Amino acid sequence: MGAGDKIVSTSGDGFVTTPRSRLNAGSDEAVSSIPTSAPLRELLKATPLIQAKQNLTLQQRKMYNILLYRAYPRLGIDPIHTLRVSQLCKDLEYRSRNIREIKEDFEALKNTRVEANIFGRDGTWKEWEAFEALAYARVTADGVCQYAFPPNLIPRIKNPRLYARLKLSVSNAFGSRHAHSAWEYFVDALDTRRKERLQVVMSLDELKVLLNLSTSAYPQFRDFSKRVLTPMVREINAYSDLAVCVEKIREGRAVQTIGFDVQRKVPLLDPPAVQLADPQALPPEEPALDDTIRKRLAHFGFRARSIERLVSQYPSDYIAAHLDIAEEKVRRGAIHTSVTGFIVKGLDLDLRGAGTTPIEEQLQQQVHAAKATALQAAQQEAIEQAERGGRLRARNSALEARLAALT
Repeated sequence: MGAGDKIVSTSGDGFVTTPRSRLNAGSDEAVSSIPTSAPLRELLKATPLIQAKQNLTLQQRKMYNILLYRAYPRLGIDPIHTLRVSQLCKDLEYRSRNIREIKEDFEALKNTRVEANIFGRDGTWKEWEAFEALAYARVTADGVCQYAFPPNLIPRIKNPRLYARLKLSVSNAFGSRHAHSAWEYFVDALDTRRKERLQVVMSLDELKVLLNLSTSAYPQFRDFSKRVLTPMVREINAYSDLAVCVEKIREGRAVQTIGFDVQRKVPLLDPPAVQLADPQALPPEEPALDDTIRKRLAHFGFRARSIERLVSQYPSDYIAAHLDIAEEKVRRGAIHTSVTGFIVKGLDLDLRGAGTTPIEEQLQQQVHAAKATALQAAQQEAIEQAERGGRLRARNSALEARLAALT
């Protein structure tokens, strides 16, 4: 797109504007009413958008999902959609209300070219299409966002043949765009094939394209694994509704293909709806604690056999206490190993009341031992130096006595 074709411009007040004549939206009747604050649920995101090549930050990816979700009921009806900045920040769980940052994200979305259908379902090329993520973007001084999608894109996202059900609460939980991109792709693969578990195999270059990386990035696989692959899988397992295992497939000595074993986690029990109690009715039976523990363990990625072994080995309240500890540490990003491994180790060592993880405690013990060894060595050296000094003084005194006797 040349400089003369750019639609978004920056007005004197610093907010993104677009000439309405380009959109045939000359009056306020073309702008949809500001939607009410409704809880976020699931976004039906079209597969071409998920498989698209788009160079967006994590915040912009999350924001685009929110814009799609809020506009979805009026797609194809209202050419321009409206959302308050305060509601957008609330949906994104974004504490700041800096309009300038929101404006910059809108501008990035407006200027982003999306290349759709990077991967064919049957492994062959089918078609290629490019479009802008947004056709129109505007943020007003009183904190109102207005945006529109390209007309040729609306039928694809309104009535897609293939789509994924994305939980927006999970989408907001990610801290890495690599993990976010891979999670969307894995959910799309499960939903399209209507599976609860499947194996996804792709070449290393295909994985890099999916993660919006250059195929020449991280030429050494160990660097790619350390900085991208391992953190990505760890984050998906910790924060999402999926459990993912990685298999590195070698050709000779080099890793050229990556296999992913992807399965849905067993969902946690939803809280019961609040209802007026019938004074004559019996109190409802609460689910057995063991069943709740099983569901929580499954949510963390434990398999059925491991769950039954842990439930039979430890009391339920003891397991629940350690799951609470694990959840808190996951929220703080304090677990740098496998979450399931942390829980198993914690159950073995009993972390209740402990302020550190077993690994942290082991490191602290090693530091204390090293300090004690160094102190002991310093004390021993001081004693030896004192002894050497005493012997030297005694020798000097004897020499002085002999010299005195000779004179």
